[in-house]
Amino acid sequence: MDVPEADHPTPESAGAEAVAPKPKGWRPLLIAVLQPLLILAAAYTLWAKLDQLAARRLAAAIAATDRIDPGWRLGDLMAARETVPDDENAALIVARVVAMLPEYWRAPSASQLGRTWPPSEVGQALGRLASLKAAVRMDDATADVVRDELAAHADAVDLARTVAGYDRGRHEVEIPPNLFDIHTRETYEARAVGRLLAADAAIRAQDGDVDGALESCRAILGVGRSIGDEPNMLSTLVRVAVVGDATDAARRALAQGEPSDEALAALQAALLRESPHALLVQGLRSERAIRDEAVRRVRDAEIPIPAAGGKPPGDRPDTFPKWAAFTLDNMRAADLESMNELISIARDPRPRRAKAWEAWQARAVRSKRPWLGPLGPVLAGLTAGSESALTSTENAMTRY
Repeated sequence: MDVPEADHPTPESAGAEAVAPKPKGWRPLLIAVLQPLLILAAAYTLWAKLDQLAARRLAAAIAATDRIDPGWRLGDLMAARETVPDDENAALIVARVVAMLPEYWRAPSASQLGRTWPPSEVGQALGRLASLKAAVRMDDATADVVRDELAAHADAVDLARTVAGYDRGRHEVEIPPNLFDIHTRETYEARAVGRLLAADAAIRAQDGDVDGALESCRAILGVGRSIGDEPNMLSTLVRVAVVGDATDAARRALAQGEPSDEALAALQAALLRESPHALLVQGLRSERAIRDEAVRRVRDAEIPIPAAGGKPPGDRPDTFPKWAAFTLDNMRAADLESMNELISIARDPRPRRAKAWEAWQARAVRSKRPWLGPLGPVLAGLTAGSESALTSTENAMTRY
């Protein structure tokens, strides 16, 4: 009887089976090919969604701005500027006065007159005058220096006082590629004429000519009106500051003596024509238009990024990457929403404005986006040139 062989592999067959290669099949290869494609598809889908959301948000922000404030774009503001004939243009008179003054009068503020140009007795005296409270008279030495300085520039003083009879003015403004670098030298120099007139008002009040002092105060208001409707927030803030100079000079004059009814009524009428609320709204509308147009120009590669940020190129790219254009669309939308709210706050009565301004600032800080990573400095550079203007707005919001 034959005994069947055991059903066990021999050592030779077991070794052969152990080393026999197994077929890999097509799945690993398919996974290797599809995995990067799926990652790219997911990335593209995410990018497309972000681009779509940014485009929708921007379209909605633009539509809302068109609805609540037609004619808000920079081109619209430039086209709507008032045309002023030369014989009614206070800016031309102010420019003539500036040309008649020595350079040290053109310092940024009266308190800096003695520091920004070779220190002089005149600058120090004007600085002391600027620091005095309205009810405090100048000491004789200070008054003598200021009086002699005004006498040395009597022709400029006389011409400046005629600005009281002008109701409007206009500086010619050119819009450069870098919208945060609009030429404003003439506007800043107008403050020198305001300070000259404030010194004249102080001396007249000191010498008992209160009516003459109030006329000089009305001329300071005329200097402010000479700035006109320049589409620039900084120009508006200069004009608001000049109005402040006029009111400060009027307080000093009224604290030094009693004016006639006619002189007081003329000053009151001139002050009532000035509307700090309207000036703030005008400035903020200009700021909104400039910021929006600057970002649009960078987004559409009309200007390089360094020009928009006002800084040398350094390591920055010359143009914004097209794949990241949705970030600029989103930025424009967010800025329009924020500026629309700020303009609404500026239109509020003063009691509500301060609290609303504080709340707006808090929201603006919270809205910063840290996730932008390396794009953050680029985006921040686009509006860095106007941050000082918005910061200075706080003083105007709370003071006027």
